[in-house]
Amino acid sequence: MEKGDILFSTALIQLLQGVVVKGSHPEIWNTLTTQRYRIGEYMEKIGLSLEIDTEGGYAFLKQQDSEELPHLVRKQPLTFKMSLFLALLRNEINEFDGANGDSMLVVKEEEMVQKMKPYFPETSDEVKFINSIKTCFSKAMDMKIVMPVKDNELAFEVQPILRRFVDAEWLSEFNKELQRYVEENGLQVEEKEETAHESI
Repeated sequence: MEKGDILFSTALIQLLQGVVVKGSHPEIWNTLTTQRYRIGEYMEKIGLSLEIDTEGGYAFLKQQDSEELPHLVRKQPLTFKMSLFLALLRNEINEFDGANGDSMLVVKEEEMVQKMKPYFPETSDEVKFINSIKTCFSKAMDMKIVMPVKDNELAFEVQPILRRFVDAEWLSEFNKELQRYVEENGLQVEEKEETAHESI
């Protein structure tokens, strides 16, 4: 196979496996942007739509509404802890965007542990709880929502695709459910204070 054919085939495979991020796969990204219509036509034949955000630097496949074809893009239900993790990240990036322009939000593992801990007051095993937050980061990396910062394994850069996974409507509904959860369990969750976020 010629290099162009290899890149085209690799782009198809990468898309079928999940999100393609510009910075992680520059050659594949170039193939996606230069051959987006050819790739889009190919994917449409199997019931998928190609979504490319050139500004955010990511691409993914979306299942078309069809009762005739089986679903190739599986929707995996999120646990409450993972939903909370994503919602907190989304709230953070909303505030960060307004104050920092084009720079990227960087979150640290310890920061997320402290942000999530008030919602789980009965947690007695600190190590187990911290490991559960590590699992949230791992899942978020699989979803390409966060990427580890170079030379700092405990810091993560939040990717623009988070806005697509967690849109304003989902966030609003989840925040309502979260407020009910807080009230029903009598939790003391302090109001968010202004903090200085890292950026890159």
